[in-house]
Amino acid sequence: MKKKAVIALISAPLLFLAMIFALLIAVLNWPTIIINPYSLSALSKYLIPLGIHVGWSDMKVSTISSGFLDETVSIKVENICIKMKPEIEHGCFSDVGISFRYEFKGMIPNLKEIGPLSMTGGDIYVVLADDVEDESTDGEIFIPDVRIPGYFSDVSILPVRISVESTKVDYYGGSVSGSVDINADSSNQNTIDRISLSFRLNSDALGRFDGTIAAHSASSFRKGDWSASVNLSGNLDGGGIVSSSIDLSTDDGKELGVEVNADYSEGILAASSKIDATISSKSVNALLNGNMKGVSDVIPEVRFSGCRLDFKSSDKSGNRGLFDFKCLTSARLKRNKLPRDAEVIYRPPEDIDLDISANGESFFIPDLDVITKGSLSAVVRPHKGKLVYMSGHLSSAFEGVPSEGVKGWKFQTEADLDFTIKNFAELVSVLEKTSWPVPAPFNVLDGSVEFSVEGKMSSESDKIILPAKLRSRLESAKQKIFLDSAGKLEIGFKGDASGKAALDMNVDFDDVQIQLPDLALASIPRLVPDSRIITGGGLGNLSGDTSESYDFEYSISLRTVSGKPIRILSNLTPEFIPIALDMNTNDERLSGSFKIESFPVKLFSRSANLDYLDIELADPSEKSVVKGKFVIPYIDMKILVEIAGTIEQPSIVLASEPPMSEGDILSMLLYGEPLNDLDSDNASSVSNTNMAIAERSMALTSFLLLASTPIQSVAYNPDTKTFSARVRLANKTSLTVGSSGDQKEVGIKQRLGKGWSITTNLEKHDTSPGAASAYIEWSKRY
Repeated sequence: MKKKAVIALISAPLLFLAMIFALLIAVLNWPTIIINPYSLSALSKYLIPLGIHVGWSDMKVSTISSGFLDETVSIKVENICIKMKPEIEHGCFSDVGISFRYEFKGMIPNLKEIGPLSMTGGDIYVVLADDVEDESTDGEIFIPDVRIPGYFSDVSILPVRISVESTKVDYYGGSVSGSVDINADSSNQNTIDRISLSFRLNSDALGRFDGTIAAHSASSFRKGDWSASVNLSGNLDGGGIVSSSIDLSTDDGKELGVEVNADYSEGILAASSKIDATISSKSVNALLNGNMKGVSDVIPEVRFSGCRLDFKSSDKSGNRGLFDFKCLTSARLKRNKLPRDAEVIYRPPEDIDLDISANGESFFIPDLDVITKGSLSAVVRPHKGKLVYMSGHLSSAFEGVPSEGVKGWKFQTEADLDFTIKNFAELVSVLEKTSWPVPAPFNVLDGSVEFSVEGKMSSESDKIILPAKLRSRLESAKQKIFLDSAGKLEIGFKGDASGKAALDMNVDFDDVQIQLPDLALASIPRLVPDSRIITGGGLGNLSGDTSESYDFEYSISLRTVSGKPIRILSNLTPEFIPIALDMNTNDERLSGSFKIESFPVKLFSRSANLDYLDIELADPSEKSVVKGKFVIPYIDMKILVEIAGTIEQPSIVLASEPPMSEGDILSMLLYGEPLNDLDSDNASSVSNTNMAIAERSMALTSFLLLASTPIQSVAYNPDTKTFSARVRLANKTSLTVGSSGDQKEVGIKQRLGKGWSITTNLEKHDTSPGAASAYIEWSKRY
């Protein structure tokens, strides 16, 4: 009895241990004893207090033994759903399958494989509460650490497939919906080293997008090294179409290399760009190249190359960063067609090259609702358009919120653009072969002409107002044209003012002296129009396109500096002619006045002096108002000639000191002797001249002609108010001028010898074109 008790006492613990060991062996070899639908269902109930509800329609658990204590457990679930309100309304999959393999090393179980994992028929719906605020950023750039957790370092991860056929996220600003497919597999049949993802999204705020992501890791996502290629295309709600490819790579998860190729189009606007960047948690260094087309009517295309951006965090808690940007930009300009001959002088550039630099402060982590401010500078690289050099710079201070669009931004800009003709003689040479040759005496000048615009502009206006300056330094041996002028140039860039320009200039003649060509009255001048002279609208046809209109207006004031009149040198005057200007010219008419100041002249074959001659311009020019005074000294007297009225019908008042009759005054002027000493023909000419002056039938030009040349005869018909005069130009040449109402006539007669002569006449009526005639005459006296 005692022996049996001892045996029982000894064997009972051994038997219990054997039963425990047998049970353990059974569990390890048949894990479904513990892992089964019933146990997992019971376990899921412990998640309910955490707000997590898990349910499924069917579950199967199976095992495959690969050896003693080497088991693979597979779980397949149908119609599994998870709910975790308020965020996750539901997350459901029609089929889920997962396997894992483990084995024992000694007494410790060791997970050997996870997978394959398959989740298909996904339907996920997430709702973000209305009071959810944007999560505050930590002020650093997040670089994804795509690596398998360390406790899985020796575990083989087998292929993964996740298919979400429908996903939707509602948030306080709208909703996003779409579908996602994720695949992960292995290139070496050991563990996954590549992941691919494709998705389709619809966003209320942005638009519709399709994309793919392909990632790879040489270390099978165990060391933080990975690379990825992202392709995205879509349609924005605003009408734009976007497509991009992005390549990402990192060796350690601390610094990310990025290469982006992106294209955008919307209507006529098209843009493409390439970005190469290096990104860390606190800085971005990027190189940018690209172009934009259809930017505006004025600038149809912009290209940028070698653009460098350095961006670093300056305030981590406030999400602020400092940026520095440098870029070479080329802007293609609208082709403004100029008249053909104008393009010989200046051809507007097709492209303007700008060296752009900018710096300022902005958000560091993208947040389009945060203010951005800074300054920008653009230097125009010197450009030569035919004979005109262009250079300059722009600088601007800007401030705005990106999400509010460009229209909400404020900027204050300063500009300085210079246009220079460095060699005026070269311009003269080029224009000599066009319809706009530089006339004498200006064709001998050389030097420079500069036009510049500089000033400030504001975003609050629909047009740019730029103060402008014109400066010339032209001179020759006897001539000088020094101008210093100021005004403003207005350029419209938005609204009704877009594409329009206007120039308003005040030209000050600072130091001007002009040498007129030598004038002689000994030969017959040409009295018919030269075929090279274009009148009316003929000049406009030179461009080859008469239908195009130019949205450019100009108004130019011409003034001489006080005390510095324009000096005109002529072989007909002993000294220069001083002229003071106060005139205005625009695209419609010429107006204003000019004044010839006191200078010595030769009138009626005697030395005289012009006290003044003021002319107020009118349209037509014959109606211009004139006022002047001449003094002609004699040995024992002087004659005063005062002129007033219009150029066409002036009032000429003759006086003398001591006083004489008008007949004697005219006789002294025309023939140099008193009226009583003249023969009948000359006395008749004096009488006719006196009547023509009294009845204002003699134009100012006719009077000055009489004063400049020897008089042969003067005729006047008071009934028809027809005035004519014959003056001697040379030994065998005489000039006849005449006028009657709206008819004017000029003729030249040249005696050829032996009774032969040739006469040329030109008649002009105010209401009809002029007529020219010429005839040869033979005469003989008997």
